[in-house]
Amino acid sequence: MLRRMLTFAFLLVFIGRSLGQGTFGKVRVGTHTITGEQVAIKILEKDRIKDRADVERVTREINILKKVRHPNVI
Repeated sequence: MLRRMLTFAFLLVFIGRSLGQGTFGKVRVGTHTITGEQVAIKILEKDRIKDRADVERVTREINILKKVRHPNVI
């Protein structure tokens, strides 16, 4: 199993198993190292974003997710 530790603004997360795959990347399980809370982390692969339409799609999704207020979306 691939396990990487990432640091996001003082948030330590272990990256675990894959949950799914989409057009631009994968969704993996992330586990907070202090609290043990599990979340889904979307990892985008820049080389899959090829043209302006792709950039617009990714930007639109990011903007929508920023507005969502749900305990499972960070």
